[in-house]
Formats: sequence, C-alpha cells, structure tokens
Amino acid sequence: MFGAGEIVLIVILAVVLLGPDKLPEFARSLGKIYAEYQKARREIELELFRIEESQIDNSIKNDIKKIISDDVGESNQVIEKDQKNEKV
Repeated sequence: MFGAGEIVLIVILAVVLLGPDKLPEFARSLGKIYAEYQKARREIELELFRIEESQIDNSIKNDIKKIISDDVGESNQVIEKDQKNEKV
C-alpha cells in the first residue's frame, strides 16, 4: 500500500503540522476511528451473511415444500388408481 519512504514523509508532515504534543492525541483519535470502522464493517458483513442465509433457508424450504407436494400428488394418483381398480 505505502512504501517506507511514503510512510516517513507522512510521519514528518504529521509532526510538523500537529506538533509533538498533539501527535499522540491525533494517533489515538485515528485508532478509535479505525476501530469504529472495523466494527461497522463486521456488523455489515454479518447482516449480509444473515440476509443471504435467510434467502438460502427460504429457497430450501420452498424446495422441500415442492418435493412434499409432488410426493403427495403422486401418492394421491396411486390411491386413485387403486380405488378405480377395486371398483372394477
């Protein structure tokens, strides 16, 4: 991402612009902002995973319902054939 020269340049600029007194406070603030970013990112990823999982669950449930209804339909056809054969 950044080379060693670029990082050194950023540190020098930070010391010059902020001064050595405010630099630790600024670094803490950046750390807190980064931590909040990571937390929000994890929450979004988790929510997306839950949504995807829910959609998969619904898809599986629909497939199972279809299989059951197909099996019930086939069973009803067999029963109807048996009933017709008994009447004859």
